[in-house]
Order: sequence, then C-alpha cells, then structure tokens
Amino acid sequence: MEYKFIAVSQIWATGGMLNRANAKANELARDGWVLSKMEKGFSGFLFATLYLAFERKI
Repeated sequence: MEYKFIAVSQIWATGGMLNRANAKANELARDGWVLSKMEKGFSGFLFATLYLAFERKI
C-alpha cells in the first residue's frame, strides 16, 4: 500500500476550504487513490484545517 497525506487550510474565504479539498480529492481519485480518513483540526495559527489520508494499492 502507498499512503499520501494532505492538509487543506481555510485562511480567508468561507467555504474555500471545502472546495479545495474536493478538488484535490477528485484529482487523486482519478489517479486511483482512495480517501481512507478525514479529520478536522486547527493549524499552528488556529486556522481551520482538514487533514486527509489517501491510500492506493500498488
């Protein structure tokens, strides 16, 4: 298995975080990656952040 982790932060635009996360998830899905886990948290500067874990069978 291969794993890829990304973090998508919301800095200024409301709703922009979800749009960026959807765009990245769709891009990875086209390459055969599957979203295995998604967590919401905060970055070091207290920006809302989505942490996404993807996996792909080799």
